[in-house]
Amino acid sequence: MLVLLPLLIRVAAAIDDGDNDDKDVDVESVEEEVEVTGVVLLTCVICRDDENAAIMTYITYVAYLFYQVATDNPTIELSAERMTKIEVPDIEICGYGSDLRITKCAFTFTDWTSINLVNCSNEGFLYVYPSSLNNPKNINYCYLFTGNKTLWFTSKNATSKDKKIFQIEFYFKILNFTGAEALSISVPTIAVQILDPDSNILWKKKTKSKMANGMAEEITLQENNFAGIANYSTSVRFRRNTYREILDSDFASRIGFKPNYENITILTSTAQYFPLHLNPNFTESTESGHFCVRPGSYLNRVQSEKRVRTLLGVLGLAGGAFSAVCTILILLFGDRKFRPLGIVHRVARSEVDEIVATNDLPLITSFAKNQFLPDPERIVRCENRIQELEALLTNYFFDVTPLTYLRDKGLRRKSSENVESVESAGSDLSDYTRPATSSTNMTSNIAKDNDNY
Repeated sequence: MLVLLPLLIRVAAAIDDGDNDDKDVDVESVEEEVEVTGVVLLTCVICRDDENAAIMTYITYVAYLFYQVATDNPTIELSAERMTKIEVPDIEICGYGSDLRITKCAFTFTDWTSINLVNCSNEGFLYVYPSSLNNPKNINYCYLFTGNKTLWFTSKNATSKDKKIFQIEFYFKILNFTGAEALSISVPTIAVQILDPDSNILWKKKTKSKMANGMAEEITLQENNFAGIANYSTSVRFRRNTYREILDSDFASRIGFKPNYENITILTSTAQYFPLHLNPNFTESTESGHFCVRPGSYLNRVQSEKRVRTLLGVLGLAGGAFSAVCTILILLFGDRKFRPLGIVHRVARSEVDEIVATNDLPLITSFAKNQFLPDPERIVRCENRIQELEALLTNYFFDVTPLTYLRDKGLRRKSSENVESVESAGSDLSDYTRPATSSTNMTSNIAKDNDNY
C-alpha cells in the first residue's frame, strides 16, 4: 500500500486546490494516474500470489470508480439544429416612471403583406397581458406579449400553406412623458427583452433546473434587454441557444441510459436604433416609439450535458482492468488451474453427489499400488475411476457434442461403405455366372448340330 501513499497526497492536494479558483490543477491527469496505479498495484499484489490482498485491492479500485460516478460533473457537447420555424417569443415590455400602452401590432409576412392589430387584439384575443406586480405605488409597469403557441416565425424555404410571419412590429405610447423624463437623464425609454415561451420561468414556468434558476436571475437583471427609445425605431434580431441540462434526480443517466434532458432555451438579441420621422404610421399624438422583432437565424445552437462516468462505463473499466491484468499475468507466469465448480456447486452438492458415486475419486485419492488386490477387484476399481473421470470431464470441462457428431458421421460412412461393398460383391458374382450361361448355350447348340447331322 506504500505505492499509493504519494498518489493519495497528490489527490488530496488536487481536491483541496479544486476549491480555490486562483489555482489551476489538472485533476483529470491525477484521476488517470490513480487508475493506472491501481492496475499496477493489483498486478504486483497478484504476482505475490496473495489472493485476498488482490481481491481487496480490486474492490478498492472499483469503489474508486463508483466514487467517480457519484461525483461526476457532466461535460458539454456542442451541436447545431437547422429549424424551419420558430415560435414567436414572449416579449417583456416594461416602462420606468410611467405606464405605457401598446397601441398597435403589425405582422409582416414573407410575401411582404402585412396586417395591423389595434392594441394587439385579434377578434377578442389579446396578445398583451399586464403583470400582476403593476400597481400605482410601483414605478415599474410591465407587460408580456405572448402568442400562446399560435404564432410562428417561418423560414421562406419551409413548405407551409399558412401565412409565414417574417417580423412583428410594436408601436408603444408612454402615457406620462414628463414623469418618465424626471426619473432619467436620457429621453424616456422602455426596457424590452425577449424570452423563449418554453423557458419563461419568470412569468410562466417553474423548474428544478439549476441552469434555469440562474437564468431567472439574468432575466430579472435584464442582461439581454434592449431599449425602446422615444422617437426612435429599434430593429431587433434574435438567435436561439438551447442548453440541455441533466437534472440531479435523473438516475438513469448515471446508469448509462439516455438522459431525460431539461431544455432551457436562451434568446440572444442584437438591436439597431434609427430616428423616426412623422409619417402616416407614426404620429407623436398616438405613439412614442417603435420596435420590431424577427429571427436573425433559423440555426439553433445546442449545448448538451454528457456524463463522463456512468455505472455501465465503470463496469467496462473494471472488466478491462481485470482482463488486462490477467492477460499480463498469463503471459508472464502462465495460466492458473481451472476451477469449474462455483459457489452454487458448493452450496447445492446434490448434482455433484449424483456424479460422484463413490469416495474413490480420481486425481485426489491414491490407487494404492502397493496394496495387494485381486485382479478382478483391481479391474473394477480402474473402471470406476475411469467412468467417474469421464463423467467429471463431460459435465464440467468438455463439450462432447463435436465428438458425438464425428461418431455419428463415422457410423454413417461405415454403413455406406458396407452397402457399396455388398453391391460391388453382387456385381462380381453376376460376372462369374455369365460364362456358365454361355457354355450351356454352346452345349445346346452343339447338340442341335449333332441332331441335324
